[in-house]
Amino acid sequence: MNKSAPLNDKQETRRILESVKPLNDPRVMIQIGASEGNLAKGFVKNGWRVIAIDASPTYKPSEEEAQRMGDPNYRFLNKAITLTDEDSVTFYFSEEHPSISSLRSYHPEHKPVTVPAISLKKLYEQEAITAIDFFMIDAEGMDLSILKTHDWSIPIGALQIECSPKNIRQIHEFVMSQQPSYKNVLFRWAKPEAKMGIQAAFTGLSSAEVHMDEPQNGMVFGDVLYYL
Repeated sequence: MNKSAPLNDKQETRRILESVKPLNDPRVMIQIGASEGNLAKGFVKNGWRVIAIDASPTYKPSEEEAQRMGDPNYRFLNKAITLTDEDSVTFYFSEEHPSISSLRSYHPEHKPVTVPAISLKKLYEQEAITAIDFFMIDAEGMDLSILKTHDWSIPIGALQIECSPKNIRQIHEFVMSQQPSYKNVLFRWAKPEAKMGIQAAFTGLSSAEVHMDEPQNGMVFGDVLYYL
């Protein structure tokens, strides 16, 4: 990394993805916690095949839009990723701030709703997934639980997963136990925990190991990008 002209998170991600040997043609991205799919559609424009997933009822129109587009390289599923095999699950939804909705209840705004669901196993079978070039998980605290249902006989070229000081050690140790050859970079963000709906500030790049012994507060969080 050039210290005199540091890259931002998007530039660094692009550089890393370009350095990873493609596993598919076209390359395949799966994004869990895709919101309305804006990031996913950007990858589609760059020639990727993308499966974007978000369970929040707010994003039902996004699934309908994807169907209208009729693009074979773009799928949007308005479903939750279930940890077992249910076709529907209880999902804790925030109408005011959909981005904090989750499979677990952790905020006063959360209201339980029943949403359609699919397991990673069924998703891979349904979409004929045999390798994943870029797997993104942003599941509001359920990230590691979801990742543990991944079949590691299906290779992942680059994996990005949300973390905090509370779970970075668990995430890192699990990921490295499954794929010891991964390198990693941690994108660090910060914002007051109480201010929902406000964009976090990107504060820099480091490695996952640097942050495993930080104080466990809610002011700082990150996304670790693992890559081959």
